[in-house]
Amino acid sequence: MNANNMRTATRIGLMLWVALAACESDATRKQRLLLRGNDALAQQQFAEAIRFYEGALAIDSCFVEALNNWGTALYRQKDYAHAAERYTQALNCNPQYLSALLNRANTWFGLKQYARSLTDAQQAANINDTLPAYLLSGMACVALGKYDDAKRYFKRAIAADPEQVEAKVNLAVVLYYLAEYDNAESILQELLQKNATEAEAWNTMGMIALARERWDEALKYFEESIRLSRNAHYLNNRGFARLMKGEPDKALEDINAGMVLDPQNAWAYRNKGIYYLLAGDAAAAIRLMEQALQMDERVENINAWLAEAYHKAGKAEAACRYARLSAERAERKKPSVKCR
Repeated sequence: MNANNMRTATRIGLMLWVALAACESDATRKQRLLLRGNDALAQQQFAEAIRFYEGALAIDSCFVEALNNWGTALYRQKDYAHAAERYTQALNCNPQYLSALLNRANTWFGLKQYARSLTDAQQAANINDTLPAYLLSGMACVALGKYDDAKRYFKRAIAADPEQVEAKVNLAVVLYYLAEYDNAESILQELLQKNATEAEAWNTMGMIALARERWDEALKYFEESIRLSRNAHYLNNRGFARLMKGEPDKALEDINAGMVLDPQNAWAYRNKGIYYLLAGDAAAAIRLMEQALQMDERVENINAWLAEAYHKAGKAEAACRYARLSAERAERKKPSVKCR
């Protein structure tokens, strides 16, 4: 081929490429941008991923896959509020879009909007009998204190997948809250025989031992959970067991370590309050326990402990108010406060 023919062939090739590019459909372009966004998301390049999703949405403002994945990019950065907005946009375009429903349910949970989380998870379950919908429904029910409903959802999750470890541990936690200790223990023991590295199962065994006031047994279980995972909640639980066992210095060390890992753990503030109560500093105990209550009113036995702290401080009216609240909420701990 001579030089003129080569130049002619090159021009034709370029013209064909331009023509093909011009003919590329909007559907193809938006899919290509979605795939590039997904690649960036997989590599945790969140800003780059969002840029590609925005490009796809410039072509089709109701491209639900791009809206959903944009939400996921925000969720992974813990920007839950804006993630929820993107999932809502996707659902406004397609109310039956299962991924966005499940993702928004999970995001509402992260925002502690548990009723909304439950609504989305239940709607997802109505669209498709899916395991994540049962798990999310159960978790939302636990957060709302609807333990019987939670038990039902976790059992449905286990029926869908008999080897589902998360559902079994969550079911055991629910049974713990319902004071069905033997049933909870049976589930956990069977699970741990198959998988002894499940830290949350050991932690739940420890919680059951605490409820039975078996402090040494609880410590053994928490030691194992912490060995597997240095988790803020496990450290805090071991701290409580040490408080009850009469080891306040070791207990405070655990509680403080847990608070460093998770400063938002209301149970740690309760336990640190108990430490000061047992040390005779009622004012510090009240301050920390009131803070725990403000952070999360579901903290176990918080009203009973506050009743004792106020009683220790000589504030009978406040002590009796919290003692009544403890009774109304059927807390396990019975405060040693006598009220009319």
